[in-house]
Formats: sequence, C-alpha cells, structure tokens
Amino acid sequence: MLRSLPPAGHPIRMRTIFSAFLSPSEEVCFLKEFNSDIPIYLVSSGSAALVVALSCLKYQSRKNQVTLPAYSCPSVIAAIIKAGLEPVLCDLRPNSLGMDFDEVCAKIGPDTLAIIAVHLFGIPENIIELKGLAQKRGIILIEDAAQAFGNKVHLSPQSSPLNAYGYLGSFGDIGILSFGRGKPLSLLGGGATLINNQEVEALAKKQFDFLPQSNHFLFGIRYLINLFLYSVFYHPNLYSIPQKIPGLKLGETIFTLDFPTQKMNSYVLRVGNKLMPNFDSIRKRRLELMRIYAERLESFKEEFAFFPEFNGEDIALLRFPMIFKDRGKRDRILIELKKRGLGATGMYPVPLNEQKGVSSYLVTKGFYPNAKFVSERILTLPIHEHVRVEDIDHIRQIIEKHLAKSNRSRCFFPQNNRSGVGEALASRNQGD
Repeated sequence: MLRSLPPAGHPIRMRTIFSAFLSPSEEVCFLKEFNSDIPIYLVSSGSAALVVALSCLKYQSRKNQVTLPAYSCPSVIAAIIKAGLEPVLCDLRPNSLGMDFDEVCAKIGPDTLAIIAVHLFGIPENIIELKGLAQKRGIILIEDAAQAFGNKVHLSPQSSPLNAYGYLGSFGDIGILSFGRGKPLSLLGGGATLINNQEVEALAKKQFDFLPQSNHFLFGIRYLINLFLYSVFYHPNLYSIPQKIPGLKLGETIFTLDFPTQKMNSYVLRVGNKLMPNFDSIRKRRLELMRIYAERLESFKEEFAFFPEFNGEDIALLRFPMIFKDRGKRDRILIELKKRGLGATGMYPVPLNEQKGVSSYLVTKGFYPNAKFVSERILTLPIHEHVRVEDIDHIRQIIEKHLAKSNRSRCFFPQNNRSGVGEALASRNQGD
C-alpha cells in the first residue's frame, strides 16, 4: 500500500481518546496558560468564534464593512456574511502572504467596522502597522490566529508604541482560534474568541450566554467515532484509504454558511486538556522540520517569489509554504508530489472573489492580481511528526528534477508565452 502523508495536523493517540472520555468532566480550560489575562469564550469552531466576535461588533455599531485579505480561508468570509456584514477584500503585498497596507488604508471608509489580520500558516501578519492604523481610525482589529496557535511575536519600542511580546491572537481587540482538523492543535472541532477590548467584552459575554449547547450525548457519540477514525487513518500507511473516498473531501475547504454557532462541547474541552501537555513536543518537531526544509530547499530559492525564513523558537509553521515564480513548474511538481503521497497541496486554489458562492455577497467587485498570483503558484509541504527526513529528501529530488528539466527546455524554447496580470507579476518578480 502506498505510504501517504497527511498534509497537516498531528496524531491523536487512542490512549488520549480513552483518557479524555473516561475522565470526569473538567472545568479547567487548556488555553489559560496562553492567555491568562484575556477573557476566552469557547465555541464550536473557529468560524463560530468569528461569528460571535462580529455579532458583538454589529450590535454596538451601525458600520457594516469588514476588510480581509483576498487570499485566505473561505471560512473567514463565510463568518462575515453569516454575521450579516459586508466583506471588503484587500489584495496582498507582492511576494508575500500579508495584506497590502496601502490598499487597506485606501479601502477604509465611514462604514468600516473591522479589519481581520490573518496569520496564514502561522506566519505573522504585519500586526504593528495594522494595530496602529486601527487605533488611529477607530476601527476594531481582529486577529485570525486559527493557523498560528502558540506562535509569538515581539513588538519592539523602536518599531511600535505597543512594546509587547506575546502570543498571536492577543494583540488585536479580538483574537480568533480554531482547533479543527489540521490546525496547530487539532481536536477535530472547537474554537475560541479572545476579547482584548473592555467595551466589546460585555457584549461578548451576553452573546456567548445566549449560544446554544450541542446535544451532549449525540455529539459525544459522533465525536468519539470521528476521533477513532482519525486516530487510525491519520497514519501514513492508512491515510490513502480515506483519500480515495470522494465524499470526505479531505484537504478541501469550501465556502459554506451551513455551520453551527454553539458553545464548545465538554468532550472537546476534555480532549484539549489531555493533548495540551504534548503541544510543546508537537511544536518542537515542527520547528525541526522547518529547519530541515529550509536547508534542503535553499539552493532553489531563486525559483520562488516567497520562501519562509524564520529563526528562533517563536514561529512554528502549520505547513511549509513556497510561492513559485513560474506557475507551470509549480503545477508539474505538485502533481508528482501528490502522486508520490508526500502531502503537498496547492492550498486555496483561487482568491476569495473567485470562490464558488462568494461573488453574490460582494458589493464591490474587483481583481486582486497578487492574490491571484499566490493562488496559482503556492505549494505547501507537510510539517508533522510522520514526516521523515527521507521524505524531505525525496521532495527535494522531485523539485530538483523538474526544475532542471524546465531549465533545459528553455534552451530550446527561448520565447516564453506568458500572458495575463498574474504572469506579468511573475516576470516582474523574476526581475526584482
């Protein structure tokens, strides 16, 4: 049977599942050690956490627009729409995964209620400038740290009046966390809203108190089955089996408004409390793999418009992302990596404005060339304990083979038939 790496997540052992379900119900929240001074509201998912936050803001203001990056998880824009607010998309900076600050400034208007800073793959968004902008304009800053749980940043007094060092999700007025499948701490469900704004906190408590609780018994049975299946099939020797079942849609994130907004079930909390002591070792392994990827792939850096580089222990990536300058090279490498079961993905295949079902909710239509460029050229590699050094060496060999083949082809076909704004950006990036 083909060994197949999951693209994200981490194992959940059977002993952890049994321990969580057989132990008495606990009131202790596993998040307290991360954000002990910030009120935390535990809900059914990261999307639900964002709906709770936005509903609070909507209640206290007549403003109805929320700015977010044009390249991001469809769940983010779904939460904005479900809260009854209007999404306003902002393009990315060239050669990056963060929002273009000048465009954010230009799109802020009298109806702007909030800005959502998304720490994609755990990479910190430009929180210093965005925080300063939000304070200056009287706008709420929301940090989507769903993919960045446990990551820290230092905001120095030279670069920011905030002089702070702490976890992503705790610098904005509101922080969003998610514990769904494939997140830094994967509980297969659950999320959290962190409130760092006293005016919003009172409304958040009211909003949270009115949230329904899922049926404890039925949820527990379904959750237990999902945990068992995940525990068994997350292993590389078995992961190819659920991959072949189309209905499961593994690795896909679709736009949908059909998700519950409820309080976190106590079973999810129990699993979180049991897994939390292992989180440091999960992060440590990710940091080790990041360094190995960076070492093995550094010689190809000229092929990438973006290549992650981090030092220290503060930033553990959820996946290792690279943005190729050439779309064709990305496509060919991605196809073979998938064929070999090496856990590579093309992540979100289109900008949010092109996501199926989204366009009808966008009042302002637009084209986002940098977001489009990223969607067509990004490739992510798995970072979890099942990834072996031999897997990374295999990935490197595949990348080297296809890049060498492409470079040889250029000798015979010097004319590069590129077209479109995204391709023009590729040409510009190669000339930087």
